[in-house]
Amino acid sequence: MRNLSVIILFFILNFNGIRLFSFEPNLEKFIHKHGYNDYRNELKVINDSNYLFVFDSILINSKISLIIIGNSHFTELPDNYSKCTNITEIAIINHDVSKLSNLLKSLSKLKSITYLTILDTKELTFPKEIIDLEKLSSIDLENIGFVSFKFKLPKSLMGIRIFESNFISFDDNVEYHKLKYLSLDIEKMEKIPDNIDKFESIEEIGIGCEPMNKLLELNNFNFKSILELKKVKGLKKFSLGGVNLNNFGIPKEIFELSTIEELDLSSDSLNALVPEMTQLTNLKKLNLPWNQFKEVPKILCEMKKLEKVDLNYNEIRNKNVKIDVGRCKEIDISIEFNK
Repeated sequence: MRNLSVIILFFILNFNGIRLFSFEPNLEKFIHKHGYNDYRNELKVINDSNYLFVFDSILINSKISLIIIGNSHFTELPDNYSKCTNITEIAIINHDVSKLSNLLKSLSKLKSITYLTILDTKELTFPKEIIDLEKLSSIDLENIGFVSFKFKLPKSLMGIRIFESNFISFDDNVEYHKLKYLSLDIEKMEKIPDNIDKFESIEEIGIGCEPMNKLLELNNFNFKSILELKKVKGLKKFSLGGVNLNNFGIPKEIFELSTIEELDLSSDSLNALVPEMTQLTNLKKLNLPWNQFKEVPKILCEMKKLEKVDLNYNEIRNKNVKIDVGRCKEIDISIEFNK
């Protein structure tokens, strides 16, 4: 008993200022890829699931806000974790399907969770208990073979990001309430998921490749399925990034998304715009950084509501280039060079 007290005291002394608590011993890849570099000097790595039970009181009294759970032996969080109101982020990595289900159910004990990340599992079906996470605002899913939404989601949920997943199913009975954005990595997908019209309140949809440091060849993707997005009546922003559009240009289906006010075509190997761009009559902002434009496209001057264009890091040599024709005098065009 004395040894245990010493161990607990050691951890209490070492938890000062710690914000991240991890049960995943191989963190380097995760930290770098998911933007947790700021935590690098403020974390403790625990490679023993028993510590979940031994040190739950330390977590309750600490400033830890993020827990990363790797392929550990435990299948659920202890009941006492309901008192850990400081924990706002949970990341679950490489869990067996059988263990993952119970673990997700037990997350309902952490009412303070706002961000949930799940990576590297063959199959994921959210349990009905997910609705109990009444503060959950964002879900990030990556490298999951099959993703299924069958039960009601929290009313607080604002966004869902899904990367490197083969198949996504949105059940007809699921209500998406206040969901504002949906991001889909379509590298392994053949089309936009069915039932996209269920997202009645959504304002932003992004498809493409993540991360954008690789250029995606979408030979098997059905661009006609983009027309399904016309059913999303409140859509204001559409993104298609990290895709090689140099060979066949901007998909014509995008020009039928007449409600969008912002279009993001970053890192798409584009070097020209087509006259059909003027069909986007409500477009106010156009993002075209990291492409291959050698000059400011003149078609911009014909877009009636366009206010801002991002042409940073293209191949335009003259930073001060201006087009004093028509509406181009009024458009804020940003041009920066890659250092």
